[in-house]
Amino acid sequence: MNIAVRMYAVPYIFYVAVGSIFFIGLVLLCFKEELEKRIFAAVISLMAVRMVAEFSVSFLSCIVLFFQHTVGKTPEPLVGDLEGGMLGGVGYCSAIISVCWMSKHLETVFSGKRGKWYCLLAVPMLMLLAMFGIVC
Repeated sequence: MNIAVRMYAVPYIFYVAVGSIFFIGLVLLCFKEELEKRIFAAVISLMAVRMVAEFSVSFLSCIVLFFQHTVGKTPEPLVGDLEGGMLGGVGYCSAIISVCWMSKHLETVFSGKRGKWYCLLAVPMLMLLAMFGIVC
């Protein structure tokens, strides 16, 4: 994503918005329930992917930097491009694992509630995702 931002004169927020809309569209197409449930499933999936991936990459980066500083005796440790790419891959793998876990354990959330309930929960999450996309 950063390469595309550098090569073309399109703002980063555009790429974040297009990626989120594409992901939500895919979930809406693949999920076979009512519209409110599909919107909520898309938002909760996107939230899990973003938050878990970012947290795991940040946590693993801290561990790598700490390891470089203490064991490698590097006075100013730095995560290079290769390590950053590998940490990003591990972060997305952890996000995939979390979505698989959620698909098995969130069945009670999607049963027995009215349609408005899903919309009311999806709106604050969408606001958080929009804020997260702007800040990060």
